[in-house]
Amino acid sequence: MLISIHDKNLRRVAFLDNDKPETLHFKDDTWHRYLTEATSTFDFTVTKSEDVHSDIRFLNEQNYVSFRYGNQDYLFGIMKTEETEDELTCYCENLNLELLTETDPAHKENGAKTFVQYLDLCGILMSRMTLGINEISDRSRTLSWDGQQTKLARLLSIVKQFDAECEFVTSLNRDGSLAALTLNVFREHDASYQGVGKRRDDVTLYYGDSVDSVRRTIDKTGLYTAILPTGKDGLTIASIARTEYDEDGAVLFSSPSGESHILCPSMITDYPSQLSDETSDRYINLDWDYDTDNVNVLYAKALAKIKEVYMPAITYEATCPLALDIGDTVRIHDDKFSPALLLEARVSEQEASFSDPTKNKNTFANFRALENKLSGDITSRVQTLIDNASPYAMEVLSSDGLVFKNGAGSTTLTPRVLKGQKDVTSQVATAWYKDGVA
Repeated sequence: MLISIHDKNLRRVAFLDNDKPETLHFKDDTWHRYLTEATSTFDFTVTKSEDVHSDIRFLNEQNYVSFRYGNQDYLFGIMKTEETEDELTCYCENLNLELLTETDPAHKENGAKTFVQYLDLCGILMSRMTLGINEISDRSRTLSWDGQQTKLARLLSIVKQFDAECEFVTSLNRDGSLAALTLNVFREHDASYQGVGKRRDDVTLYYGDSVDSVRRTIDKTGLYTAILPTGKDGLTIASIARTEYDEDGAVLFSSPSGESHILCPSMITDYPSQLSDETSDRYINLDWDYDTDNVNVLYAKALAKIKEVYMPAITYEATCPLALDIGDTVRIHDDKFSPALLLEARVSEQEASFSDPTKNKNTFANFRALENKLSGDITSRVQTLIDNASPYAMEVLSSDGLVFKNGAGSTTLTPRVLKGQKDVTSQVATAWYKDGVA
């Protein structure tokens, strides 16, 4: 794998390549990709030999690295380095995380706007950041935010509230400079639309068989076996009589005429409500609102929602050699359930190592797991970036005010230094001046 090193102006200045003896070599590399957060990180280490390679000087916090994978460019800023006598480790973040350095204030909209109008309102698109694929151009929403957010958090909030998902695609010029950072927006993944990634009908993973090692996590937090949808002006689905069947012809979801719920009778045996006795319904109900005056739209959206929450959140961490991409959908056959469970799952996280492919790992998640998904690893790194980008502010605290009756009295003045919302006074030195004199 050829990795380019760029200076602060994105000119290529050096390379890392383990196949060429004259270049810098790297090890312990991890490219970590995240579906929900639409970003990735890249960390790697270089060894400092007795004759330190002169190009190692380019691995600093002002510079960038890039590589090409699957006919696509990936560009990262070097955010942090750690150095010992023997090694230098670089921690790099995807270019879209520069959206963390700017914030967008609170907004309250009185009318519906399109996705593009919200991007313009929040100042998210920049000169070299453009909108590419937009599968939700026909939608409009009325959105509000009570407080300020980073522009990346605001973008992901807009995308989610438009029932969509997104990806960033980097394009580099031949000299290594940035041509464009393109934002692609897709309808969220469901039975009709793929969203980010591809639907891999050619891939079925068998739990305990198709992969080298598997860690399965099951979480029934937020599981519901019935949904009560409500639209505009109290609209319900009581006028609709529909039944949805599984692949074997068994009833999966039912909404009889006159019933305002969509029920999942197949799941109440395994997951009954314990607060109801056996003579009453044992469903775990979800009250759910959707902004529509069309009963068919209300039913379709409610059906999609109950499909997300009627089974436990199941994630599989798998070490496997399959060439999958972030967001790809595969089928997973799990005969440890009774009856055996066949579910669709998506690649929600990926870890890839170019120097040691045996460390490659995919994390697969079903609908419920994706709904709850927010990686602790990237959340921690994002928070660090936000903290580092926060400006310093100083204030002087007074113990007894600044106004004295009859010109007599005393007060104690104490300086305080904040970085964002964090008190960092103990980490800095302060000095007092009067009329410019210490």
